[in-house]
Amino acid sequence: MTGPPIEDKSAGFAEFRATVAGAPGEKSADWWDDTGYQGAEGLSELQHFYNGVPAEIVAQAAAHGREQVSAEWNEPWPPDAWPDVPTGVLVARDDQFFLADFQRRVAADRASCRTRSRAATRLRSATRNNSPTG
Repeated sequence: MTGPPIEDKSAGFAEFRATVAGAPGEKSADWWDDTGYQGAEGLSELQHFYNGVPAEIVAQAAAHGREQVSAEWNEPWPPDAWPDVPTGVLVARDDQFFLADFQRRVAADRASCRTRSRAATRLRSATRNNSPTG
């Protein structure tokens, strides 16, 4: 719903990061309530959203902000079903926006797929070189 899966066509599987896995036909606007989303408590909005991002980058974020408009927000998620390939989710264990247990539950409920995890946050998971573990 926020982007395409990471696909490795040679391996014949699809993998999502920090899953925002929509159910077929579900509107993005409905996802938050439908999944029972709750982030970490006791954090400011900046801490909640930007956790794991260096402070100097967070400080510059407002200067680069823009109004986000998404035509897809109120449209059903396009696929009628998940791809007919093994599907997985890379869980960022340290994320405070999409908590690890929440990510695992959504992956199991929505896609019946396997998860593997990495010591990172969703915004930093692609920049870490540590090996994922299940």
